[in-house]
Amino acid sequence: MQFLAAPDPATTVGEVRGALDKLDPTFQAVHDDDAVPDDEDDALLDAQDDYRDQIADLGDDTPFAPTLAATSSIGQAMLHDYEVVRQRLACPSNLEPG
Repeated sequence: MQFLAAPDPATTVGEVRGALDKLDPTFQAVHDDDAVPDDEDDALLDAQDDYRDQIADLGDDTPFAPTLAATSSIGQAMLHDYEVVRQRLACPSNLEPG
């Protein structure tokens, strides 16, 4: 999650897209978990969708640096939303999604 909140400028769009894809099973499990209120899991999924929308038309080999300004707030929101859900489910802070 930290990677998506603040990707290294040398990162490619493909690396970011791959990291987002890796989160799909975790985010789906959160969505399906009755212990997580809909507004919390919806915020997490919406942030992931917004992030994907920003890079949808870019090739995997495209440098991510020019996209940082457009995705920074989205990545920070996604990290925040993930932390809210992680705390609700009482997951350890060192637990990484995936």
